[in-house]
Amino acid sequence: MEIHKNSYEVIVITTGDNRDFGYKLANVGSQTMSALILWILETLKPDYLINAGTAGALKDFSEIGDVYIVGSTEYLDRIIPIPEYKDYALYTKKINTSMIRVFTSNSLITRNDEIEEMKKYSEIGIPIKDMEAAAIVQICEWYSKIPIIIKSITDIVDDNNSNSADQFIKNFELAIQNLAYKLNDFIGLLTFSE
Repeated sequence: MEIHKNSYEVIVITTGDNRDFGYKLANVGSQTMSALILWILETLKPDYLINAGTAGALKDFSEIGDVYIVGSTEYLDRIIPIPEYKDYALYTKKINTSMIRVFTSNSLITRNDEIEEMKKYSEIGIPIKDMEAAAIVQICEWYSKIPIIIKSITDIVDDNNSNSADQFIKNFELAIQNLAYKLNDFIGLLTFSE
């Protein structure tokens, strides 16, 4: 394939499913994403790596279907209570100037202590929660790549009237539609700016 200036080859890669292991579900979480991102960076060597996905948010800061470009990431559920490992466990990384921070956890359900941690950050930005972003940033850092992470909100993690799983299922289609529109605009801007 011949690539001309101001044109890009866009390759869409999904995490696939677990059919080979007896599940008929999508692969999710930081382990799956780490393996996939490692493969992409080793095999395809992309100029840009864009992760488009879903996230939960706090009710005072977001609405279902809102779409954000992520500015920093941090693990929520990687807790190592040894002083030398504290910063490594959190793996807080700033990737751009956006005030959106993704807190990554391998659970759809958000514990109260995680919600309180997210609320602490809310004084200086909008906190959202996903299951992959911190892992993506960590792997990309090994290859000196800065990923572009775009997230659409499917659930409100501190909504006492509805659990995250029910909200995720109900709002997934709207969140993905909004994400697709914004992603299309973003890729257009990226192409135009070159």
